Amino acid sequence: MTIEKSVLRQAQLLLLEGLKEIDRICNKHSINYWIDSGTLLGAKRHGGFIPWDDDIDICMTRKDYNRFIDICSEELNQKKYFLQTVKSDPYYININVPCKLRILKTKTIQKFEIKYQCYDERAQNGLFIDIFPFDKYSKNNLIKKHIEKSLSVLFFIKLISYFNDFKKIKGIKRLVSPFIKYIGKMIPRNFLISITTKIAHKMSLRKINYIYAPCIEFIWLFKVTFEENEIFPLKEIKFEDAIFKCPNDLHKYLVKYYGDSYMELPPENKREYHFEKIEL
Repeated sequence: MTIEKSVLRQAQLLLLEGLKEIDRICNKHSINYWIDSGTLLGAKRHGGFIPWDDDIDICMTRKDYNRFIDICSEELNQKKYFLQTVKSDPYYININVPCKLRILKTKTIQKFEIKYQCYDERAQNGLFIDIFPFDKYSKNNLIKKHIEKSLSVLFFIKLISYFNDFKKIKGIKRLVSPFIKYIGKMIPRNFLISITTKIAHKMSLRKINYIYAPCIEFIWLFKVTFEENEIFPLKEIKFEDAIFKCPNDLHKYLVKYYGDSYMELPPENKREYHFEKIEL
């Protein structure tokens, strides 16, 4: 299914207003954030949204992320937005993405929710801005790979426990998925929250020999890591009709994500979108 361009553009503008709300809160409380991934690429290559993009990605250090979560309970415009986490929404399943700002009075169905038959009407399913904490990983590859990354595997196994259809998975993965689902059901959500809080706090105390990368809930999907001076001090970039924060070394940051040819448009069959359906 292809989302109509007019609907997609309306969705993008609603997401832009959500990003401005985050920017307002962060500026008021001296919280550092930066636009990331496809949002950052869109700002650089298009001056705004990638034409087919249907979400927004931002990042914060773990310390600022924790402050942001706390402050939003008082500051966030709750008539328009809902801050979705494992704690705030008991039916939220995509828990390896620890936080989403949901746009109220909208509804979406993601492609993976159709593929694996895991859509839950009880959850908040509006348009979203993904909010990722960045953690400080050890420069020791053995520690980073075999200890700090391992938690994200548990989050992925827990995510699979919500899947109800494995027919579109190929090969050996299809055979083992039901077993993984069974294991995932045995992992308590509260346990994941508790251990993540403890490990992330310990990592945040590092003063030397660390690199930044997406959060321990999610890092197994990413091979990119960043030196502190590639992110900080943050700079600014125009995105649509406003100015937002971005990493210090924008070119190097985007090369790490997308390669040297990031300014080139991908072929149409490689233009990815998240949603199967959007209702506004």
